[in-house]
This record gives sequence, C-alpha cells and structure tokens, in this order.
Amino acid sequence: MAADEDTATVVSGIVTGLAALCVALRFFVRVRTKVGVSWDDGWILLGLLLTLATGGLIIWGLSVDPDAEKRIQEAIDTKTTTTFDTKPHTTYLKLSFLSSLLYFSIVTAIKISILLLYRRIFSVNRVFRTQSSILGAVVIAFWLAATVAVLVNCRPLKYSWIGLSAKEHCINYNVFWMATGATEVVIDTLILALPIRMVLSLQLSLQRKISVVLVFLLGGFVIITGLIRVVYGYASESRVPSYTGADLWSSVHVGMAIVCACLPTLRPLVIRTGIFASAFASVRQRYHSLRGKHPSSTDDDTQPSLAKDRVYAGGEAFEMSNMNVTKDGASAEEGILVSRYNTAPTGVGGAKATSYRTTDRESISEIV
Repeated sequence: MAADEDTATVVSGIVTGLAALCVALRFFVRVRTKVGVSWDDGWILLGLLLTLATGGLIIWGLSVDPDAEKRIQEAIDTKTTTTFDTKPHTTYLKLSFLSSLLYFSIVTAIKISILLLYRRIFSVNRVFRTQSSILGAVVIAFWLAATVAVLVNCRPLKYSWIGLSAKEHCINYNVFWMATGATEVVIDTLILALPIRMVLSLQLSLQRKISVVLVFLLGGFVIITGLIRVVYGYASESRVPSYTGADLWSSVHVGMAIVCACLPTLRPLVIRTGIFASAFASVRQRYHSLRGKHPSSTDDDTQPSLAKDRVYAGGEAFEMSNMNVTKDGASAEEGILVSRYNTAPTGVGGAKATSYRTTDRESISEIV
C-alpha cells in the first residue's frame, strides 16, 4: 500500500510538473512571437494555478496526517467503512473534500481555454462560433451542477468528512463519481471533434489534412485518462470512491489535459528547435503558401505582399492576403486579411460579404 501511495505521489508530481512546463512555454512563445496573451492563455493559467492549489491541499493533508490515505483506503478495500473511525483523520478528509470541489473548476477552466483557442483560430466561421458557444454553455452547466452537487452531497455538510458510510445523510458519491466522469468524457469527445469539420473542409491535400487533424487529436489522451480515472476510482460496495485511484488518475487526467491544450500553441517552438520538424513540414509549407512566400524565402516586414490565396471552409471561400499593420506607432507587424465570399468553390469571383483582420499570426499557422 505504501509503495502504491509513493508511486501515485511521484507520478502526480511528474505530470503536474510537465503541465507547468507546457504552460510556461506557451507564454514564452506568445511573448517571443509577439502574438500576445489572449483569454485562452488566461484560462489555462487559471487551470494550472488551481491544479497547484489542489496539490498543495493534498500535500498539506498528508503532512499533518501521513497515514490517513492508507487507513481510509484499507477501510474501503476491506469494506469496513461503516465501522471506520474518521475522527483522527478529520483534517485530511476536510482538505480532500476541498480538493474534490476544486477539481470541477480545474477541468472547466481547461475546457474553456480550449474552446477559446478554437474560436480564435476559426473565428471567421459563424456556424463554428455558434457550435463552440453552445458547447461552452454545456461546460459551464456541467461545472455548476457538479459543484452544487458536491456542496450538498451530505446534509449536513460535515458528514462529508465525519462519516465514510453515512448513507442516511449523504448521496452515493461513488455513483456521482462515475456519472460525472462519464459526462466529462462525453464533453471532452465533443470538444475534440469540434474543429475536425473545419479542418477537413479546408482546401488541403489529404496528407496535410491528416497532419493538422493529428495535432487536434492529441487531446484523445485526455479522453483515455478520463476513462481510466472513472474505472480505477470506482470502489464497489462503497459510498466513496477509491482514494488512491481517484487522487492518482485525477492528477494524471488534469495534467494531460493542460499539456494537450498547450501543445498546438507550441508549434513555433517545436519547429524552431527541430523537434518533430518533419511532422509539421507540410503544415508549415501550407502556412507559407497562404502568405504568398516560399518557405525558404526571407521575410520582409517592410514591404506588403501582394500574393493572395483562397481557402474553402464550410462552403465559403476565404481570401487571405498579407498586409502591414501598425499598432500605436510600433514597427509594422504582420496581419492577415480574411475576406469571406458568398460563393461555392466553383463560383469564385462573387462579391465580398465581410472582411476580417487579425494580427495573430498563430491563428492561421496553428492549423495550416
């Protein structure tokens, strides 16, 4: 049992550290590439800070009561929670309750960050904006329902930490654990599938489409860890889930979610350092073609490029051209002018309906 606890602590620490590193690199890339920090970055930072706070609560609980998790898990495994004395472990159980409450805020912050990143990348598509808004409302509703359920899971609330089997005062938290875990997996799957239609509708070769789709499908690891979290956290014939399994796989699940949410934003760093450069070669080539330049050509920020390209997404034609923009008298930065046409791919040349402009170079380069 001690070995399992030590393993869980080490694994949780490694995954959390990797998540913190990815967030730090994300902000480094934002500043280094002069893209700037956006709302999606703020939400992922909030998710990381809440994750670190949760880890701090667990460490605090174990420091004041080192044997608590071991004793509680033994009671769950031996099905003796009805006679288990929780009084010596009240502090640990209170802190564990706070950790379980914060969990839903953490995963919600991460999901909102991903949705905001999607909206920034595919902001020119009205249908996509509507779909992402609906999914965002679902995420908020999930957070609200789960948070309220945790707060009222025992009446009075003190039975959340003074009785592991107080069935007359509490709901079956084990069932609640499985239900919320399954719901989260469904939401994660919908978020993962959301940008695929947009990518497949781009006028790209099959190889390039696959490359871009794979970048988004890295989030599949989050779904896998979510499923494992539900399975290994469930404890049969118990009102509460497995403490060891729940703590370990919740930490892994959250850490992997943060890592996967940051990976698409790290593409400039990955290419510059040569890591997996070949995997992104086709994506980079497509990006430069949209800019009207050859990948090997030298950037010239003083002269606007006249080259234009049209990409067809969602049944609409998008014309993208380079232009110079100046912000507050600063040196010119690259901007992308995106013009939407009310024409099908075979009817290019119709009147322009709307024009969009963004100075965020990454919003184009992240996907094509």
